[in-house]
Amino acid sequence: MTKTHRSRSRALTFALHYLQMIVAMVIGMMVIPMAAWMRFRGHGWRPVVEMSAAMYAGFVAFFPFLWLGAIDGDGLMLLGHVLMLLLMLAAMLARPGEYSGHHAHHAHAHLHPTD
Repeated sequence: MTKTHRSRSRALTFALHYLQMIVAMVIGMMVIPMAAWMRFRGHGWRPVVEMSAAMYAGFVAFFPFLWLGAIDGDGLMLLGHVLMLLLMLAAMLARPGEYSGHHAHHAHAHLHPTD
């Protein structure tokens, strides 16, 4: 496999992982489905907590604007979701190896350490 092919493969895996995270978030509109999906995929607790925080931080950042009357509830929902997606992407970009690799072998190794 060439270096270019590996780079494309990792980029595709990263992009698909990001899409899966968004789908899991949309399905539940809460942290639990996404966290469960991440654990199923073999991620450790630290990336799960980071991603969960990224989901809420987008909204928390806009609460002061809501309280001051600069935006309404609809504005909070729109801006919070946009920032949430950007923060989720930032969390993934901060750990590209975590999200561009396959983690099923990590979960399997954890469950079966003698294999």
